[in-house]
Amino acid sequence: MVKNNITKNRIKFGFSLAEALVSMLVLSLFFMATAKIITLKQKDAKTNNISGYFECYVDNGDLKQHFVDGGTVTEIQDVSESGECLFRAPSRLPSITIYTRNTNAVTNATQFAFSTEPFAADTITITRADLATYHEQLNPSTTIGPEDITEDYDPFRVMLEISYPNSGLGTILEDDSTYAGPAVFISW
Repeated sequence: MVKNNITKNRIKFGFSLAEALVSMLVLSLFFMATAKIITLKQKDAKTNNISGYFECYVDNGDLKQHFVDGGTVTEIQDVSESGECLFRAPSRLPSITIYTRNTNAVTNATQFAFSTEPFAADTITITRADLATYHEQLNPSTTIGPEDITEDYDPFRVMLEISYPNSGLGTILEDDSTYAGPAVFISW
């Protein structure tokens, strides 16, 4: 009889093995569910959804290039000595739009063309010789001929004035509405 009184009055301190296992199971499920979130690396805010442009053109016989990426603006560079413009793409560009402007050698009329395409290369090199025929290499989706370009309305100049006010080509077109190129403008 004495033995029964001792077990009845015993105070319980701690958890049973089953309770500890259930607690560990709940914690492990929680950590398993949040592991992806905890280890996920945040994307750099500066490289998300950055837009910009690159232009390669001839101005008074000199080959020039200009690169603007988001808030980063470079000076217009004279690349006449190397004879080529080099476009190094910022990271993670899904697609680019390439605009070209040139004078047709046969008709002596200004042509403007553009094409949007997926971007797979890290760099694009445009030589002075390529610049004059770049729109033919592109196989552009849209070509605007001389009948659509007048001194009063030039779709390329309007696009540059509205969307890219710091463009070197835009400055040239404001000053000289007869500028025919050759020029390549890449935007993303």
